[in-house]
Amino acid sequence: MRIVGIDAPDDDRPQLKALASEALRELAARDGGLTCSASLFDYALRREEQCRTTAKSYGRLNLSCRFPSNKASVGATMVAQGYAVDYRVYSGGAYVDLMRKAAAQRAGLWGVDYEGMRQLAVQRAQVSQGCDVGTIKKEPGAVAGAGSTR
Repeated sequence: MRIVGIDAPDDDRPQLKALASEALRELAARDGGLTCSASLFDYALRREEQCRTTAKSYGRLNLSCRFPSNKASVGATMVAQGYAVDYRVYSGGAYVDLMRKAAAQRAGLWGVDYEGMRQLAVQRAQVSQGCDVGTIKKEPGAVAGAGSTR
């Protein structure tokens, strides 16, 4: 499974990938597992339009998830704790502030490999010309708000 709107280190950074995977497993165990859907994305946090995702990428489902015990966004939590970065084209910039704060605090993987996480963040901040699947428009006057990211 892939969590929509974020990206974590992958096979090119196996140590960081393992640490991010372990962090997600620990959070899921602590907070009652994961509840995932194609429609749970944190739309209110978006700053701009975002590209729609396909149902799958690299053979994995693209889903938005929450922790059942506290309804916190898995994407927001992983970014806030420093185990993933905002993937702007698919998040609409929803997690940029959380990512900047995690980087400044050297939270999670930012404290292990700051430069590697910075490079990933720069790559995932790029927005290509147009979307492959379609665009989800930013609602005018939508209020940005953050849920629990403990």
